[in-house]
Amino acid sequence: LNSNINSPSAAMNYEVVGSQIAYAGKILKVAVDDIVYTESGRKSKREVVVKDDFVMVVPVMADGCMLCVRQFRHPFQQMAIGFPAGKVDAGESPEDAALRELQEEACVRPKKLTKIAEMHEVPEFARSIGHLYVAEGLEAAEKDGRDEGEATMEVLHLKEK
Repeated sequence: LNSNINSPSAAMNYEVVGSQIAYAGKILKVAVDDIVYTESGRKSKREVVVKDDFVMVVPVMADGCMLCVRQFRHPFQQMAIGFPAGKVDAGESPEDAALRELQEEACVRPKKLTKIAEMHEVPEFARSIGHLYVAEGLEAAEKDGRDEGEATMEVLHLKEK
């Protein structure tokens, strides 16, 4: 496959002619965009979830073991295992957010932090950019900054069998 996602043939075939915020909460907004298709003139709407940028960090120990966190996730009403992650605060760089989340959630600091990807979270209906990092050369750090909702969080060491 040899295509350029930025080519004119990859452009949208409609114009956004208006937008309203249908919901504004603590962690997300829902915008409703009014669109008009260029060729037919037909009107439609697009609902878009708008969230702050976020980071996710894959912490890798010297022995190849990965650190994960097990924490309660309200939308599923159960514990879930994932990598340290969180939103990028206002005025904070993605790298600084990755370092902060790593210390808050996994209680480690890396000697080396490498950005490996920038991804769009569910781009079909959401506008949220994620920054994915790998952290190596991990050193113990103080447990600092967990909020009340993270009180039951556990750090797990996962190694391939």
